[in-house]
Amino acid sequence: MTRLVYRALLRLYPWDYANAFSEDMKMAFEEACGEQGRRGRWHFVRFVTSELSSLVWEVGKEWLAKLTTEESVRGRSLPDLRKMRPVGIAYEVWFASLDCSGRVESAID
Repeated sequence: MTRLVYRALLRLYPWDYANAFSEDMKMAFEEACGEQGRRGRWHFVRFVTSELSSLVWEVGKEWLAKLTTEESVRGRSLPDLRKMRPVGIAYEVWFASLDCSGRVESAID
């Protein structure tokens, strides 16, 4: 249950941040959960409460930084891999396949 809540909260991060860091964050959280669980119930509950509350706080800070500062100043604009054209695919073909949400429909079939 705790891991499901943690994974759901990770989805609240901006897409570029979540894409870059969520897998590492999930692995670190699961490892720490196991370690704290071995130490006892009180340690586990204290750890989970601390982690979940700080995750909510950090998500808010990340969105605030993303929305209130210029990309060139904050240096937090990671490349959007959904829009990067693969090698060997023509520009017109690749970008014609983007829908309004930024998702790519298969242009190669």
